[in-house]
Amino acid sequence: MPSVGVILTQHKHPKWMQDRAAKSVEEQTRRPDVIMATSSGHPDTGFASWLIAAHECPTDYIAILHDDDWYEPTFIERTLELMDDETAYVFTEATIHFPDRQVRNFGWLTYSGALPSRAIADVLLDSTAVISPSCVLYRRSDLIHNLIPGGAPGMPRNEKFCGPDLLMSMLPLLDYPKVGFISDPLVNFDGHDESTTIAELKADGGAELAVNYDSARKLFALLVAAKRLR
Repeated sequence: MPSVGVILTQHKHPKWMQDRAAKSVEEQTRRPDVIMATSSGHPDTGFASWLIAAHECPTDYIAILHDDDWYEPTFIERTLELMDDETAYVFTEATIHFPDRQVRNFGWLTYSGALPSRAIADVLLDSTAVISPSCVLYRRSDLIHNLIPGGAPGMPRNEKFCGPDLLMSMLPLLDYPKVGFISDPLVNFDGHDESTTIAELKADGGAELAVNYDSARKLFALLVAAKRLR
């Protein structure tokens, strides 16, 4: 039976991680074989801490959960069911909980099952879509290979947790023919004002986030073109 590890990453909300994120991991119907915790106060140390944890986590697959996110009880069980040797990773729909409403994160996807990697690549390249690491079950070997703490060439070094997270979901698409997706929302995001994405959208309309994500997309586009030329 394949083994699964969960990396809980603490940013600014230790109480939420203890009361909500960690509790949701403990309540999984398919309990993880390993649970690890990291601290990510700065993007360089944050992504580097994920990479170190991935190296130290002796499991076949790894999920990463931010301290202000939480799982539904069947997240591990159902994502693991879709994993096979031809699947880059499996991700699920998520619910964003705002004070006055709830929103689906991937409204553009309604089909559950295997999707062509090329189709997901096209969406990530041609839109502002980003797959949050909290929604994904990764293959450990791919996570180690594709987690680039410093980000893509030309990516500004700043205090924003963006860029490398997009590459984590883009780079595996070069090596596998399909991606697994579950349209049921098995992950929850808290749409609070201190959320990195929401705070940046309010501060500058997301301009700084866009620069980093555009750098990631340009690098991936170059790698896709290079692969097609081989």
